[in-house]
Amino acid sequence: MEKLTGHWKKLVSDPKFLGAADLEGGPEIGVTVDYVTEEMVKSDRGTAPKTVVHFCEPVKPMVLNVTNSKTIAKLAGSPMVEKWAGTKIQVYFDPKVRFAGDMVGGVRVRPFPPKPELMAGGPVIQCEKCGGQIKPYGKMDAAGMAAYTQKAYGKKLCADCATVAAKEKVQEEGGAGSD
Repeated sequence: MEKLTGHWKKLVSDPKFLGAADLEGGPEIGVTVDYVTEEMVKSDRGTAPKTVVHFCEPVKPMVLNVTNSKTIAKLAGSPMVEKWAGTKIQVYFDPKVRFAGDMVGGVRVRPFPPKPELMAGGPVIQCEKCGGQIKPYGKMDAAGMAAYTQKAYGKKLCADCATVAAKEKVQEEGGAGSD
């Protein structure tokens, strides 16, 4: 028999998804909705299909409930989940969340967009080539990726544009030596 350690909420919830124990006692975070899926989610009551929102930032996806779904729909300006992509939301631990009559605490979405400094991984930085969001890559956060590509290629680039720039640089250096 293995002795367990850690927050009890993490032990009875599916660890693949953002939960109260991930945010309790920590800062609120801002994330960008990427897409929504239906997935099988484990809980203390068994496994059931649930609606799950995934984020652009390196943050675990979040199982949606009615309250958070309504808030995201208002922020996105649409009840249609396929239109939520790109919506920035701020998630936090709310100790007043009730379940089955008990005060259990839970994850909630603020009814306003997050400030850039609250975005997971730091402020949103745009790629100077494609205009997309620069995301963390490897061991670099978004700011590190932007600084690296600025130094290497003269522009702040996302991973895809940096890959293209690296290939172009190799071709230019190879072509310069073949004359």
